[in-house]
Amino acid sequence: MFFYADDFAYLYKLSQGESFLFPYQHSASFIKPFYLLFGLNPLGYFVTGVFMLALSAVVLYLFASRLLRSKRLGLLAGIICATTPVGIDTVFQIGTFINGYITTIGLLVLLILLHRSVSEKKTLFYVIALLSYVLFLELKPVRVFLFVPVLAVFDYVMHGKHVLPDRQFLKRQVPFALLFILYFEMRSFVVPTHATLRQMPTMLQAVKDTISAFFDMQPFIALANVLTGAPLVFLANTFAISTKSGIVVSLETVGHPYIWTALTLLVALGSIVLTWQVKREWGKLQLFCVLWIYITILGFYVFSSPGVSETTARTVTQASPAYAVFFTLAGFALFTYLKAKKYVSRKALSRFFVFCMIAVVAVNIFATWFHLNRFNELRSRHAYAFFHDLKQYYPSVPVDSLLYIKIAEKPYIQSRFYNIIKDGFYGGRAGFAVFYGYAWDEINYTREYSEVLKFVGKDPKKIDRVFAFSFDDQGLSDMTTKVRTELKKSDTETGQ
Repeated sequence: MFFYADDFAYLYKLSQGESFLFPYQHSASFIKPFYLLFGLNPLGYFVTGVFMLALSAVVLYLFASRLLRSKRLGLLAGIICATTPVGIDTVFQIGTFINGYITTIGLLVLLILLHRSVSEKKTLFYVIALLSYVLFLELKPVRVFLFVPVLAVFDYVMHGKHVLPDRQFLKRQVPFALLFILYFEMRSFVVPTHATLRQMPTMLQAVKDTISAFFDMQPFIALANVLTGAPLVFLANTFAISTKSGIVVSLETVGHPYIWTALTLLVALGSIVLTWQVKREWGKLQLFCVLWIYITILGFYVFSSPGVSETTARTVTQASPAYAVFFTLAGFALFTYLKAKKYVSRKALSRFFVFCMIAVVAVNIFATWFHLNRFNELRSRHAYAFFHDLKQYYPSVPVDSLLYIKIAEKPYIQSRFYNIIKDGFYGGRAGFAVFYGYAWDEINYTREYSEVLKFVGKDPKKIDRVFAFSFDDQGLSDMTTKVRTELKKSDTETGQ
């Protein structure tokens, strides 16, 4: 893996000792300890991300073990969560990889605290949950807005005793909503705000957009994408290889997405009904898991990504524990149902269940590996080679230099280069600034020769600050001497 898109903005901010505006004010802070340890070596960041992923699986184990009252089922849910390709695109960027799983852990901790406060009737756990929520709001406000509806649905489905929410439910959930509103109102009023937050819809408009989204098929397709999981990831990558196209992990690529979505959701509904019959508490938890996934999709659909979320999309990372618990319950409820019917011997059925669960985990691992390997082949390998060769050619460049990169006209080369220098907060320029240790405005970059001529202008001394390269099937090649010669020749002819 290598740095990608917004990673260059994170690294740039850290190299300059700066931070982002609200609500991203702590995004770089999470990365700073690792930046001090690893610098521009991507391996350390991704090892840290894997640790965060494993930690989220451990916290899910604690959550599932408590609600299912079974450490074995909790362990199975944790293993599925650790291996699933759902939301795995968060791995592509160091910022989302580390930060994404921190918020996932935060949500699981709040769910555990809320459940213990109700089941054990201990106010202390609820107070700790509220204080923890305020902390998470400050640390990651962009993703924590989804905590409120997820906590409310969890409380209603798992603890509700009536169709309509009762007074106890309101006493538990209203403080979370009020804290969220007050925090954003106070923060937005006293702190400089990032442009994306100012562009977010008003509260009234957000409510209207959310209501209209309930009648839109796209979030349901995204829900079916997540529930389909590893098989869809494998098929999408295989399709991308056979057609030499980009990877789009969605039922839309299969064709007839509405039909496949309806079938997937019907199977999921059938599983919930069966699980409910086996054990009511299990059925309620499985229903909550589907709603958890849907809320996550809906939140990003309204506020951030108005489209179909792919199975692997980083926007659904926060719902990967729900996917794991859903399938753990689906498998074990079916096993329990068949065991009660005595269609086959208990021993044979137990062996078959173990085999199926091992197969699920194996398919998850293979699909995840396959998807990440495809990304490495299409992007990371080329990005690493690009920056490695750049620094090999010129370990350092003078301040206010111009890097001119001529890209081959082949579409796949253009796409490859775009993925290497994908625009983040600062565009491709930030990547060069980071690797050469300059401020963003102390180095220049262009792909147009006309910009080179404009940079030099009537000052021939600037020619020596032009560094030129070509990028094609062979990767990056130095053509600085050739371009400088042409510029000097052109300058001489102009002078004559």
